Amino acid sequence: MKTILKTLGIGVASAVLWALDAPGEGPLRLQLIPNAQAIVGRPATPVSYAGVARRSAYRETEAVRTAEVARTAEVARTAEVARTAEVARAAEVTTAAAAATTAAVATTAVMANQANAAAAAAARSAAPPASPGAPAVGTIVTSLPPGCGQTSLNGVEYQRCGSTYYRAAFNGPNLVYVVQQP
Repeated sequence: MKTILKTLGIGVASAVLWALDAPGEGPLRLQLIPNAQAIVGRPATPVSYAGVARRSAYRETEAVRTAEVARTAEVARTAEVARTAEVARAAEVTTAAAAATTAAVATTAVMANQANAAAAAAARSAAPPASPGAPAVGTIVTSLPPGCGQTSLNGVEYQRCGSTYYRAAFNGPNLVYVVQQP
């Protein structure tokens, strides 16, 4: 019978107690616990050293994994912040370059306008005084006065109207005539 009990996993002490306590009439008057209880110290029991060590190792592994995930998330967040800052810096540089280019173009346009104005003023001052009623050099007209004839001086075609010379030009899509000194 002890062999059977050992095969079933019940310890020797339990078998002795069971043998001594036949239906309540044994000398010690002890009874077996009707449900099987875990024996402390066996590997599968909650308070065994092996069970505690296994659970502790699992918890430590989970803590390490959680810390690694948090570190990875922090590194990704830091990298994203760095990329955002880099993009912002690049946008600032691009904006500054565009502003500098715009300023340079505006400066060039102003200088060109000033040069054109100076050249026109120089041309007017160098031109002989116009006869009374004749337009000044550089004046733009849309049509010629009556009695003009075509003439060529130094390989350039002019329209001569009295003592005034006109040269044909385009102002956008319109044909105009500019008073010039040949």
